[in-house]
Amino acid sequence: MTRLSSRYALMGAGVVFCLMPAGSAFAQAQSSEQQKCINAIYKAGAKIIGAVGKNFTTCVSDATDASLPGGQTTDDCLAADNGLGIGKAQTGLITASTKSCSAVPTIGPNDAAVAADAFADDPMRAGDLFGLPVDDAIVPSSLDSAGAYCQEGVVASLGKLMKAMTKEFDSCVSSGLRAGTIDSPTDVGACVGVDASGKVLRAVQKTQLNIDKRCPGLMVADYFPGACAAEPLSNLAACSADLLDCGICLTMLAAGGVTADCDALDNGQDDNSCGPDWPATPEEYVAGPTAYISDVQVPTIVNDEPTCCRDFGTISRDFIEDGTDKRDNALARLADSLSGIGFDLEALLNEAIQDGSVSLLLDHPGLDTMSLPEDELALTALTSEWTNGTDYSTASAGTGQFLIERGSFVPGKGEPLSVFYPSMFDEGVDGLQAGPSTLNFPIPFGIVLLDLPIASVNITGDSTVLPAGIQYDNGAVSGYLLVDSFYTALNQLLDSPLCDCLGHTQSLYYQDEEGAWTSQGRCVSMAADKCPEETESICVTLGGDGGLSSPPQVCTLLPVVIEGAADIDLNNNPSYYEGFSAGFNFSAVPATVVGVTP
Repeated sequence: MTRLSSRYALMGAGVVFCLMPAGSAFAQAQSSEQQKCINAIYKAGAKIIGAVGKNFTTCVSDATDASLPGGQTTDDCLAADNGLGIGKAQTGLITASTKSCSAVPTIGPNDAAVAADAFADDPMRAGDLFGLPVDDAIVPSSLDSAGAYCQEGVVASLGKLMKAMTKEFDSCVSSGLRAGTIDSPTDVGACVGVDASGKVLRAVQKTQLNIDKRCPGLMVADYFPGACAAEPLSNLAACSADLLDCGICLTMLAAGGVTADCDALDNGQDDNSCGPDWPATPEEYVAGPTAYISDVQVPTIVNDEPTCCRDFGTISRDFIEDGTDKRDNALARLADSLSGIGFDLEALLNEAIQDGSVSLLLDHPGLDTMSLPEDELALTALTSEWTNGTDYSTASAGTGQFLIERGSFVPGKGEPLSVFYPSMFDEGVDGLQAGPSTLNFPIPFGIVLLDLPIASVNITGDSTVLPAGIQYDNGAVSGYLLVDSFYTALNQLLDSPLCDCLGHTQSLYYQDEEGAWTSQGRCVSMAADKCPEETESICVTLGGDGGLSSPPQVCTLLPVVIEGAADIDLNNNPSYYEGFSAGFNFSAVPATVVGVTP
């Protein structure tokens, strides 16, 4: 990790840079109840970060004194709690969410369990400061009292600095929500690194004074051989502040509902200092060990509960209406219901995989399988095409070759659309833990694929490293689809030239005065006669009013089915559920990426 300069080192006395977020015209302001939830989670998250900082200080102090508990290494101690309050603070966040989140926000964290884990997951960037393993850098006070005194003091000061940074972030978010200038994930992300009061700069300066006092004449590389090793002692506080900026930024991304360029934010440069360093174009994207999703399984329903994948808690229909805590998977429930009329969603999905219509890769750019375990990495989800003679037989055997589709990238860039960062990877059971992020997943409707954005996606799986790449067993993908996104995709298909045969002049699915989706009065009669071609059958199915004919025509029935299946309440108004939970299992085998589609 190279840090050519620090934004804190460039801030002169009395000069404070304040970045205030600008609102998005396409976003939605949060209600007072949603604001209350966001503020409560971030306030509780700050307490978790404070507990992590206390643990960091205590672990280093105990390590220098050779008094770590139970034979722990410094790294073991940092990964534990040792009764210092991290677990208690995490429980506090869950409690705060239950008490304050009567209306779930559409920006910022919306899953308390995910947020609680994220705030506890190394926001202090200990490995960046000391290098990995941290234990190798710690000096015993019995051999080097001056060095131990220096390390203990620096870590204690950084804990206070992190507290100042977190407080400024929380204040920025709270005031921006109140003023109505924060109404998108990007706006929340713009609060990372803000120093409107100048308190962060003063905390950096105070940290440097403490460093000068406790570490006179010492070489940074000898005692902090990580990302700041090449810095002079006079710049250690500023460089360390960059590390903390990175830690806060990654923490907020992992907690969910935030968009930010952490790499540029921590030191103002695109230098891979924090987070993935994406290339300028898709052609320059370098795939890491890659896995191809070779089959999917739609979970079954046992004793009225899906066998996979996730419980969304207080925002789920079963909790709201029945007071239960079952797994939420409207996709599995819908598939179970449709199986009664001969519609096999799992078979359709796998047919699309087997004929190459759906070809999804999980890529691990930069993962070095020879130096596991890996602390964190970026997992990307990429759509692809078979190439060089690959068919399903070779692809499912782990010997397939693939071209990444250009649609997998942000237009004009080499940054994938679906990125899970940071993700945790190791071999074995639950070896992959990725999310939350957004995943565009193609769902087959006849000969057409609808690319539907699944939000708040978590991906897990049992991982095996093979010579050819990564294999996953017992994989699971879970998230939710916004009902609005589903109907938007349907209308885009029906309004495309493919379905001109229907002769309709306005979108068939629309929202009534209360915001519920309907098709009343707009479904097309005699659709099968108007669209006789096989390629037009999907238009007949989604736009016709012929009921259970052949092909089936679901325009009239579909809104009723979807409204009955939707099960995620995002605005504290359970008279209408805005989300449709979705989860499925998967298996994946090694894959070889040979390029990008023309």
